[in-house]
Amino acid sequence: MPIKGLTDRGLALPEIGQIRKGAKKTAGGIGSDLTYFRVEFDETEKKTEADFRAAYGAQPAMIRIILPFNEVERMWDAWLEAYTAGRMVARSDGEHITYQLDDKSDVIVHNGIDKNGQRVKHPANNIAGRDQKGNPVKFKHTGRLKVIVPELSRAAYLTVMTTSIHDIGNISDQLSAFKELNGGQLAGIPFILRRRKKPISTPGEGGTRVRRVKSLISIE
Repeated sequence: MPIKGLTDRGLALPEIGQIRKGAKKTAGGIGSDLTYFRVEFDETEKKTEADFRAAYGAQPAMIRIILPFNEVERMWDAWLEAYTAGRMVARSDGEHITYQLDDKSDVIVHNGIDKNGQRVKHPANNIAGRDQKGNPVKFKHTGRLKVIVPELSRAAYLTVMTTSIHDIGNISDQLSAFKELNGGQLAGIPFILRRRKKPISTPGEGGTRVRRVKSLISIE
């Protein structure tokens, strides 16, 4: 018999690293966008990292991948999240807050419900709270995709990370399209994770919109 909530949680694979779009953050808290993927492995995965570098080099613009599950929600999620000092202090689906800490690190919203049993609407100013210096901590788009790299010969995944609303929309649309095209099958099909340049509308000076070319994530 299974232990409820412990042995009946379904299939899981270990995470061994992360794939990111941008350079490491500077003192100002912003990392510049790159035209290739920045791939970082867990410090215990030295051999796996060496195998990856041998196959793709230090600046891969494309990576061969397979997806671990047919269910999109098991390998892809996107939220509005707020972080301070590297710790998540709030998460939202854009309409309601699903998780939040107060300034004392006490949980005040859990599973979408506050201490009074009520749902909490996403703040109109997009601010989740304040950091230790009193600066506002804002929600940001955050997407995570679990992928397996065949060359590593590991039943383990890397997490593709993005904070781009354009990437999140693109990945969601592509996964839905491929699932429809393949009759619900996604797991085990060879794909390519690629950086592809695309003109997108971005905020400009004086509240205007301008088109800039960005290197977005694409699954092909």
